Amino acid sequence: MTEDEPMNQTELHDHLRAAIRAKRGAQAELARRLGISTASVAAFIAGGNRIPPEHVDTILDILGAEVTLQGLTRTGPLTPDNLTFTDPALAGMVASDGQGRLGPMRPADLAAAVLGPIPDHFPEDVRHYLAEGCDCIAYAGFRYSMMTVGASRLALAAEAAVRAYAAQHGVTAGKGHQSMAKLVDALHAAGHFTDPQRDLWTAWKDIRNLLQHPNQEKALSMGSVLPLLRNLHESFLRLFPTPDAPPAAEPNVSP
Repeated sequence: MTEDEPMNQTELHDHLRAAIRAKRGAQAELARRLGISTASVAAFIAGGNRIPPEHVDTILDILGAEVTLQGLTRTGPLTPDNLTFTDPALAGMVASDGQGRLGPMRPADLAAAVLGPIPDHFPEDVRHYLAEGCDCIAYAGFRYSMMTVGASRLALAAEAAVRAYAAQHGVTAGKGHQSMAKLVDALHAAGHFTDPQRDLWTAWKDIRNLLQHPNQEKALSMGSVLPLLRNLHESFLRLFPTPDAPPAAEPNVSP
């Protein structure tokens, strides 16, 4: 195994054990640096005990090696030791380095595609839910199910946007509960939403209901969530345009 090959947790520990056994004096130096007995070192080097995660940096220093934990792929359930290992679902994907070269996708690649500044002029609730959604999607590199959690927060951001837009224009849905569906229809009836806008925000209402329904377990993929995020950000800019910006084009009907 070369140092450039990705390793899971078990492979990393096996690799470190073999390297320590092969380096003269490494076990004694490790015991001295860690302040533990040579018997304790021998136990986890022999494989009888797992290598404590807090010892890995010291072992790498003694060996003169480096390992990027972000490049490790988790196997088995999530544990305190593998929180920062790449989720297997993401590890099977590829990403471009921006220079035409493809390689295994890393959590940092996903985060770079999702995280960024949120316009200050967006309403506070919209900014809150949008930030939560982006954060969850970024963390999906470590736990892929966070992709769906993030999408549910985006749907709440969509609802918050409709409510804020209705409040700005003094539009209500009559008496009783001001549901998102009723507000969308009221904004359309008042001439604030075109037909495509009504269809767009109704679609977001349907997405919100789908993800918030307690009796339906949904798992969304990166290929479906990232386009939703891009669409939502563009839709927010149509509702809350940047000051002095030219009018935006009509939205696509499907989010």
